[in-house]
Amino acid sequence: VNMSSHPENAFFAGGIHEDVLTNLSRIDDLQVISRTSMLKYAASDLTLREIGSRLGVDYIVEGSVRRMGNHVRVTIQLINAQSDVHLWANNYERELVDVFATQSEVAREISDSIHLELQPESVGDLQGMPTVSVRAYDLYIRAAGIEKTEGETEESMTLRREMLEQAVAEDP
Repeated sequence: VNMSSHPENAFFAGGIHEDVLTNLSRIDDLQVISRTSMLKYAASDLTLREIGSRLGVDYIVEGSVRRMGNHVRVTIQLINAQSDVHLWANNYERELVDVFATQSEVAREISDSIHLELQPESVGDLQGMPTVSVRAYDLYIRAAGIEKTEGETEESMTLRREMLEQAVAEDP
């Protein structure tokens, strides 16, 4: 994962990278390649298929971090390493009140969502997981992100409500 190459973002991105790897390594039957092994490929010209083949992995998590003052946007994609097909993607937008708390929160949401995508049958193993539906959880996380980044405008509240109603329709 090349989370970010900009020096301002490197510390935050590195922390998210470490936390995501740690969280993913706790998933049964999922082997996670170390950050050290992956970093040597981050700046290479190899394709994701070539990287996946060299590492012997089925999936690659790719992402970026953009930080503007006290606002951060993390974009994450889960990619099938053999077919180069994007399986899942999400954006996480936060106000950066506490760097470490924000880093941990985003890392947990990312790893939970990847866990749901890869092993939905074991969703009950996730701490505090409110649903067994990948779609419902994704809608819930996106609605929570809107609340944190856009505040309580009429438009943001309407969008959040629609997402939460869709989540409930998926899994009451």
